[in-house]
Amino acid sequence: MNSSFDPELAAYAPGYENSLHHSSVFQQWATTCAERLVRSHDLRGGSALEIGCGRGGFLSLLRDAGMSRLVGYDPSLPADAEAPGSGSGIDIHRGFFEPDGDSVFDLALSRHVLEHVTDPAAIVNSLAAAAPSGVLYLEVPDASTMLRDAGIYDLIYEHCSYFSAPALRALVERCGLAVVDSRTEFGDQYLSVDVRRAPAAEVRSEDPVDPVLAAAEGFAKQATQERSRWAERLADLENSGKDVVVWGAGSKGVTFVNLINGGDKVSRLVDLNPLKRDRFVPVTAQRVVSPDDLRSDPPQVIIVMNRMYRDEVSTMVGSLGISAEVVVA
Repeated sequence: MNSSFDPELAAYAPGYENSLHHSSVFQQWATTCAERLVRSHDLRGGSALEIGCGRGGFLSLLRDAGMSRLVGYDPSLPADAEAPGSGSGIDIHRGFFEPDGDSVFDLALSRHVLEHVTDPAAIVNSLAAAAPSGVLYLEVPDASTMLRDAGIYDLIYEHCSYFSAPALRALVERCGLAVVDSRTEFGDQYLSVDVRRAPAAEVRSEDPVDPVLAAAEGFAKQATQERSRWAERLADLENSGKDVVVWGAGSKGVTFVNLINGGDKVSRLVDLNPLKRDRFVPVTAQRVVSPDDLRSDPPQVIIVMNRMYRDEVSTMVGSLGISAEVVVA
């Protein structure tokens, strides 16, 4: 938990943009996830509510998988935004969801929201109230993987909580619910649970926490080593006169250029999301460019911020006719 977190400093106002659906790798995984939910819980023709839905990318996948009424809430939705397939069963509201007891859903979900809020139990309880006889789906970054792999670029201020499997299960059970399926996904980077209401007698798991504690104890040393390794690497690249770009202008990329000594020497950040193009990174001020922008000024080294996208990036760089070394941070 981020004990210094101040929610007033993390405003999710219109204009907040963090969609990953422009990546074919991510889109394929998200599609598989949506199809599994519909198939596993017999949700074809059913209804779904998503808290923190963004522009409705995942809701549109649930619709394509066979669900018929999709509702989303997100306070950061821009005024001019339209949901994918708007008017075809997707209804997105700009604001916070308040359960009223009248709207009941077969599926209620929240993806990568719980780690951003000071009271995650309130979100879970709202979802449970919206789907009293249905299924809940919760998805968060997996803190165990972050600790194990020294994922220092996942340590961001906006994450006021970090969930391991035992922590997420404990949250669910404190809300009077039961985990019916738990899994790690997307290269073990995400932790997800399918949840239903359960009698109090069934809410009594004893997930082991020792492996998480052991990983946490070694994290500080690994984090220091990771920072030193990349500071040396960036210094060597600068001394050799090589132009370096970072691929991924999300939290990982922004954290990398701000956290690593020499990160400000990275010339640009590249992102597939067109809404990030020609924006600038906080503090270090690099411009965010599209992959096509690299044609006119190709770099020698591309640092990919997520190993899941390495092959996708390498293929795209090759198709652009760019000969660059592609490495993963």
